[in-house]
Amino acid sequence: MNKYIRLHPRSKSKVIWTLVLSSIILFCIYIGIFQLHYYNKESVASMLLMVTINCFIILQMIWLETNNLLVRTLFGFLLLVAVRFSALGVLQLQKLYYAQQLENHGKIVDGKVLLVRSSKSSLLYDHYMVVRYALNNENFVQKIGDENQRFNEGDNLKLRISAEHPGILQVVQ
Repeated sequence: MNKYIRLHPRSKSKVIWTLVLSSIILFCIYIGIFQLHYYNKESVASMLLMVTINCFIILQMIWLETNNLLVRTLFGFLLLVAVRFSALGVLQLQKLYYAQQLENHGKIVDGKVLLVRSSKSSLLYDHYMVVRYALNNENFVQKIGDENQRFNEGDNLKLRISAEHPGILQVVQ
């Protein structure tokens, strides 16, 4: 007798949970693409990724019914691969959105490097600087990656800032 993977029969509660979890996943994608510049990018991005992975795992538990450990493991692995490629897609869409914002609404402003730091996370070093700049008579302080370590504390630099979203910026100089 052949054993097949069986999906649970559809029930109203499963459909509702699927809609709720799918909405959470779409909300995480939206935040990751369009709103991440408002928050601490590293911590919020990892939280969004964890929430998305957990939603997919819960969806798998709701719909996939099998006692075969190999099938569950394989499906879980494929799910993680799909989430990984989806996360890379979200990062690419975020880059496109930022580029579009800077192209359509970008203004060149002067900034000053307040702080230059390096921190070690896992096996990698994160080199960044904290920059102060003004746009429309409002001051902003932003952490910017500086992987090439080009700037020192006190340096002046030119920044391209989105007039609509001042958290979206790019070092010009």
